[in-house]
Amino acid sequence: MLELVNLEKSYDDIVVGPINICLKSNQFVSIIGASGAGKTTLVKMITNNILDYRGKVYFDGVELKKELISYITQKTMLFNHLTIEENFALSNVDLSDVDKILGTLNLESNIKYKYP
Repeated sequence: MLELVNLEKSYDDIVVGPINICLKSNQFVSIIGASGAGKTTLVKMITNNILDYRGKVYFDGVELKKELISYITQKTMLFNHLTIEENFALSNVDLSDVDKILGTLNLESNIKYKYP
């Protein structure tokens, strides 16, 4: 479960938040809004890529620290000449975890041998 409690970030006279939401495990959410509405700021607060925000982010009741979460941007960041598994290896992922990660994403494990 991901819980955002009074999450808020100020940019001079612009404020994103406060945001309070509780997302259950296996629940998918889309963040939709106009350019400048705060979508990226929200994701960066959740992942601690912005540190000067107010509020708390919890995962399964534990306050998140930067090293516990990551995210994938909308731009393709994979090397086309490497397989999915080889791309994982570049990010220091233990290759024994690749099948589990792919399963979490509802992807078949044999996709790791394919190219992006």
